Amino acid sequence: MDKYEKYRKIRGRLELVAFMIAFIVGNSIASYFGLTGKKFFSLDTGMNFAIVLGLTLVLSFFAVRIADKWYEKNKYE
Repeated sequence: MDKYEKYRKIRGRLELVAFMIAFIVGNSIASYFGLTGKKFFSLDTGMNFAIVLGLTLVLSFFAVRIADKWYEKNKYE
């Protein structure tokens, strides 16, 4: 396996972990603020989705930076 394939695998795993963390933390934040609605299409559900999406974007940004630093460090080995 070459370095680029390993980089893609590491990046994919880091992004998956970032999404799982954002989903758990985002739902916890939403339940703390009382944004757990009983309807599927509601403002509470939209705000919960926005919180999870925002956390996912931030954590994915850091995951990509970590993977890029790993690749830059190891691509010539």
